[in-house]
Amino acid sequence: MTLSTHAFVLGTALCAGPLLSLTASTPAPGGIALVIAPPSVSVETLVVQSGGRIIGPFSGVFGTLALSDDPDFANDLRANGAWAVADGTLISRFCGVTI
Repeated sequence: MTLSTHAFVLGTALCAGPLLSLTASTPAPGGIALVIAPPSVSVETLVVQSGGRIIGPFSGVFGTLALSDDPDFANDLRANGAWAVADGTLISRFCGVTI
């Protein structure tokens, strides 16, 4: 194996655990959700149609932070086109969002 192959495998292994744990978590009802959607979808429209509102200082290319009291918010987001919905509490702290 080449050095670049080793570096790629090591980088993938180091990133896989945190990414899997992030996407496996589901937001609690009334909690902050990290909404990951394709760039071809208006995330703001997706969140509003699902019964929520966007929070935070900005939205990323693929993800944004949203909030809703609806217990089916995560399921509605997925049904309306979100790739994934995860618990956004930890990420919101990094972004400086407080509710």
